[in-house]
Parts: sequence; C-alpha cells; structure tokens
Amino acid sequence: MVLRRSQLFVPGNNEHMIRKAALELRPDSVIIDLEDAVPIDDKESARKLIRELLPQLDWRGKEVCVRVNDPKTPFFYADIDTVSRIDVVKCIVIPKAEMDLSFVYKATVGKLSH
Repeated sequence: MVLRRSQLFVPGNNEHMIRKAALELRPDSVIIDLEDAVPIDDKESARKLIRELLPQLDWRGKEVCVRVNDPKTPFFYADIDTVSRIDVVKCIVIPKAEMDLSFVYKATVGKLSH
C-alpha cells in the first residue's frame, strides 16, 4: 500500500523542477503533469523528456505518477504509450475519466503497481 500524505504536481516539460522533486524534495508521491501544466506545443517534447529523464533519477522511495491528458484529446494515447514504457512510473492519473477506461488497465497490467 502506498502512503500518500503529500503529493507534488510537477510540470512534465520542466526538467529543473522534475530533478528537484526527485532529488531535493520529500513528498510521498510526485505527479508529473502532462496535461494542464504543459502547453499544447510542448506535449511531444514533454513526453520525450520524461521518457529519458525519469529512469535516470534516484526517486528515493517516492511514488512516481504521471497525469496524462484527457482521454478525449489527441494526446491521450501517446501519453499512455510513453508512460507504460517507463519502469519507475507506478501510477497513471487520468483526468476527466468519464468513460470506460478498462483498456488502460489491460495495456499497463504488470507494468504499474496496483
């Protein structure tokens, strides 16, 4: 069971803030935000950044989550594909979940903690 007394949201396009969250701050959970915190023109570069950066960092026992874009946007499936390939990510935060999202579980089974 993950204890989430404190959660820190960090923009997925800000390398400095991601590094600081991993190495200097002490929340129980860090949520890398690919949705509202990232401008539309930066979505692809943010996915590339987290794909390369997150596995390199020492998360010191913190839970690493990624908040993906709304399932109704054109960014959602690329976000899920990226996140499911990053071993340190243990949780996906899905905003505006107003539909059956069981396919996300099926696509990530065995890759994320339950």
